[in-house]
Amino acid sequence: MKTEMPDPHDLWVVNNFGMGLRETAVAHLAAIRVLREADEPYGVELGPLDDDWLTLVASLGTWVRGPAEEVKRFIDAWREEAGEMGVAIAPYINR
Repeated sequence: MKTEMPDPHDLWVVNNFGMGLRETAVAHLAAIRVLREADEPYGVELGPLDDDWLTLVASLGTWVRGPAEEVKRFIDAWREEAGEMGVAIAPYINR
């Protein structure tokens, strides 16, 4: 059986970089709560970086990657969970 690779234009990698250590920690915990409490699992990977993310140069904040629609769905729930503290999302563009 041949595995079909996803369209790279449909994959998103974003970073929440917070406005400080406290905001970054609160946003990271909110992301974990969203994943843990989801009625329907999100098709995203959440991290700080691990071995297979070595091409990314920044290591701060919370990284999310996955299909665009799943990342957007996750971010919407994440922003709601983070409340007033919010999340500041920046896309990763590999040039």
